[in-house]
Amino acid sequence: MTEHPNVLELDLPEIRDRNPYIRPCSHLVKAGVDRWEEVAGRRESKTLLVNRIRPTVDAWREAGYPGASETTRRLFQFWFEEDHLLQSGEPFRYYFCQREAIETLVFLYEIEQRRDAADLVQAYFDSPDLLELEILTSSAVRHGRGYPGRRFDCRTPAPGTGIQGQGSGAGDPEANGMVRPAPPTSPKRAQ
Repeated sequence: MTEHPNVLELDLPEIRDRNPYIRPCSHLVKAGVDRWEEVAGRRESKTLLVNRIRPTVDAWREAGYPGASETTRRLFQFWFEEDHLLQSGEPFRYYFCQREAIETLVFLYEIEQRRDAADLVQAYFDSPDLLELEILTSSAVRHGRGYPGRRFDCRTPAPGTGIQGQGSGAGDPEANGMVRPAPPTSPKRAQ
């Protein structure tokens, strides 16, 4: 069994002078053994739908959160624009990735009224063929078929496969009852 290094002890590459509180404008790409290259632009996400939702949430943020309730706007102002101090007296701010995550959840729930994953997937994919391709690609990568010699412990199969994961993922998932058909996600889909 291969031992993995303690992540906290690794000397990980980073972009000098990067401000973690603003939207990233560059990312690192491996350029050889122990070599990294800074590339302009935001790194594409391999997570289903993220690259399709990000520009919409970015535009919503830049426009001042149109359609959001006064409570939501005040919470965003409090969380992201006002100063906070820890007990130690150190200033605290949310990283941009944390801000973006909560803004995305609020946008999808409050503005777009998305209450169902199937509805969300359908709304952000303009082609069923493209959706199927992305689900298959995502599933292959997560189950270790996307990277030679690499196996992932994946407890939840790709969205749209009709299967829910459960348990540790060891052994034969179907034989040990760890995989079962997914229940309908909405009354509309149950028909």
